[in-house]
Amino acid sequence: MSLGKTIEKTRREKEQERLHELVAKRPKDDSAYSFTGVLLSDAIEQCARNFELISPFSREHLKPANYKLRIGDEYAIRGQIKQLCDKPGQNELTIEPFDVAVIKTLETLNMPTFLIARWNIRVQLAYEGLLWVGGPQVDAGYVGYLFCPIYNLSDKPVALKYGDYIAVIDFTKTSKFNAGQSMGYPGLLPERLLFEDYSPEKLKSALATRVVSELTVFKDKLENLTSQVDQRISAMQGRMDSFVSLTFAVVALLFAAVTLFFGKPNEPNWWDPNVFWICTLAILISMFAWVNSKSSVQLFKRPWQRMAFEIVMIGITIFTIINFSKHTQDQMKELQTQVKTLQQALERIVPKP
Repeated sequence: MSLGKTIEKTRREKEQERLHELVAKRPKDDSAYSFTGVLLSDAIEQCARNFELISPFSREHLKPANYKLRIGDEYAIRGQIKQLCDKPGQNELTIEPFDVAVIKTLETLNMPTFLIARWNIRVQLAYEGLLWVGGPQVDAGYVGYLFCPIYNLSDKPVALKYGDYIAVIDFTKTSKFNAGQSMGYPGLLPERLLFEDYSPEKLKSALATRVVSELTVFKDKLENLTSQVDQRISAMQGRMDSFVSLTFAVVALLFAAVTLFFGKPNEPNWWDPNVFWICTLAILISMFAWVNSKSSVQLFKRPWQRMAFEIVMIGITIFTIINFSKHTQDQMKELQTQVKTLQQALERIVPKP
């Protein structure tokens, strides 16, 4: 690499440089700040203008005695660190029920030696079921972002967007700082500068993790049970198909036997359409049931489809049987009429003794 080219700085080096610039803007003492107690809006704005107590700062986020903090560009959830920005599709995070997220603020604090701060989640989010579990106090001398661990204790997911108002912070004047006697903030800069330094991905909800684990076990058991039920249903379907096949085969044989032994006419006639269609229908249904029971591909997978098909086939069979019976009765009536006609003719020809 040539000496003319500058080496690109790492994220950590850039953050160190930025925070050093902020620290250099702090006042050495509180001589120029005569306010006491909790800072009101004008005092907060004065500090923000003079030494960037809050950056970026906007008057629209000021309240009478505190300042509204917003959601920044990083968060961690379910073991992963993710990015946020103001682009559509990349500007929202969702905290599922009983889950936990760690969210970085958009604002950086630059605390002098004579101020401390206290912060908490906004009331509206608390009513939505979000619980903030961070440290409430920001010590004098701290510089950097704030990080909010937030639990969702509700039964519904909560969606948050980049730049949304998430917390409020107020500032309080401390007693006079005495160099050499008052304990100062350890180190000029915090030990943990970047979001990943806090290992936020390790923070997981025990309840959510356990629920997911239990659901996974339950899902496996349900799948095994479903598989067993499917096997039993398949076995029962096979038995039903065999039963239907045997039943219609027997019906076909019965009609053939009735035709042979009881339906024999005076003159030889091997063709009767009604008997043919009844036997053919019974044989077709029995063959269909047998093939369906042996095949791995079921033509009717749902029970109601199979039932509807069987009802239709049984209806057709009954209709054919009734039609056959009616046809037979009509033939018998016709034969009786012919017999009576012959008897009357014989009586006319052969006189009674």
